[in-house]
Amino acid sequence: MRGADLGKLHPTEEGARVPRTWGSPRWLLILLGLGAAVHGWILAQQLAGAPFARVPMVDAEVYWDWAGVLAGGQWQGDTPFFSAPLYPYLLGVLRSLGAGLTAVYLLQLVMHLCTSALVWWVGRERFDGRTGLLAATLWLLAQGPAYANLRILAGPVQTLLVAATLAALTAYQTRPRTAVAGVAGLLAGLTALAWPPAQAMVLALALWMALHPGPTLKHALSFLFAGVLTISPATVHNWRASGELIAITAHGGITLYHGNNPTADGTFSPHGVSDNKRVHERDAFDQAQAAAGGEEIGWSDVSSHFSARALDWWGDNPGQAFKLLLRKGWFFMTSSVHGEMYVPTLEKRDGSASRLYAAVLPECQLVLPALMAALLLLLRDPRRYFPEAAFVFLALGVCLAFFYSPRYRLPALPAMALLAAWMATELYEYLGKGRLRWSLAWPIAVGALCAFANPWLGLEPTERYRADYELRVGSAHEQLGQVEEARRHWVLARGLGHPQADLELARLRLETDPSAALAELQRLAEQRPGDGSTQCALGVALA
Repeated sequence: MRGADLGKLHPTEEGARVPRTWGSPRWLLILLGLGAAVHGWILAQQLAGAPFARVPMVDAEVYWDWAGVLAGGQWQGDTPFFSAPLYPYLLGVLRSLGAGLTAVYLLQLVMHLCTSALVWWVGRERFDGRTGLLAATLWLLAQGPAYANLRILAGPVQTLLVAATLAALTAYQTRPRTAVAGVAGLLAGLTALAWPPAQAMVLALALWMALHPGPTLKHALSFLFAGVLTISPATVHNWRASGELIAITAHGGITLYHGNNPTADGTFSPHGVSDNKRVHERDAFDQAQAAAGGEEIGWSDVSSHFSARALDWWGDNPGQAFKLLLRKGWFFMTSSVHGEMYVPTLEKRDGSASRLYAAVLPECQLVLPALMAALLLLLRDPRRYFPEAAFVFLALGVCLAFFYSPRYRLPALPAMALLAAWMATELYEYLGKGRLRWSLAWPIAVGALCAFANPWLGLEPTERYRADYELRVGSAHEQLGQVEEARRHWVLARGLGHPQADLELARLRLETDPSAALAELQRLAEQRPGDGSTQCALGVALA
């Protein structure tokens, strides 16, 4: 078998099995045209007035403000990076050119379509034209990527770079060349700058290249050199900011603790550390410094401190930790509602993102077929199919080690779409011959049910996230100057028991009834002596 044919199920029958027309670019152009129309229609609703599209919230707000600082010329920060820098720096370039939110959303739509095209090409080259077309279709139908285009978050860049890296590795496997290996390394390095766990892929893929038969050591070194060189500006930035050797981000240990602590439930659980993004890192630093007896520490020490706390919790509670691990894995395969910042399901129900129903595929339905396809293909030819499988298992490993988040699963979705499409087309071929292959059928059948599992079991009730959702919608409306809408949503949040809602409503009353608002703020401050937001609001009111 030749290297380019290693992935075919029946290489000798490929031409007869799949008509060449399925691999024609005209099918891709038709698909991209339909995708542009549908996703453009979804985006138009957001631009017409959806509050979260007009007002970045939580991490999106941090990215947008950070981009504003970068656009002002301050490219070197005074602390190491706490989140992946590539996306904020891209935003900074765009803002320096005068781009606003609308321009960014349009660019992200283009990225989404480019990712679809790359998925199509990789599927066609590694399997066949029909698999490529189905994979691209699955990508365009998936809700998670469709929603990511509508927010100031790194998802569109991450998925585009993962797809581009897979395309470069496919080209390398077809025609191994040093230059192609270097391009693949460059793309893998960029992927790591957008998605820091992909640092592991730079090393793993370099080793994978080195183990190929033939003179591939120089290819591996070219790949590794390009990847490390691409990452190095972030390392230099961190060194200049802190004097510490931090490859990309200094936040790994803190994030590990967020998913492994006494209150952890498999999702984001910031136990004992402020969840306010503006003071989060400072709070973590102060805690680590106090634990060190007031000695001078660095950001690497902060990360190590929280890593040790997470590992200590595992050691002290092995049974609970194992159950938590299973819960994270379950959410990775089945979650279709949870979001620690945004909850698309609630936005669809409330009408602000109702057009998102056009993205009909919950991406969790791709996960189990992709995982099983990765295992089957690795058993068939581990050398050839390592890249796709590695991206999927990397995302799974991140969620198991840290916590489940749809943002942590999203970067692997291009690979998942490819693998799920391969499994579906293989099953179709067997059924066409009057045969049922259960190893292909059961993952697709069970995967299709995954989106319904948690609502049935009561593990992911949508209304669980309603209070936070109403509070954030109210905050967005306030920033847009829509005071009555803000008040309405905060009243709803208060009715759902959100403690912050009383504070927001009292602050809003300062404009119309200062004395009553001040009395309410004083009451809240007495009830919450350790709450910084309440004390700050009272201080502002008294000033």
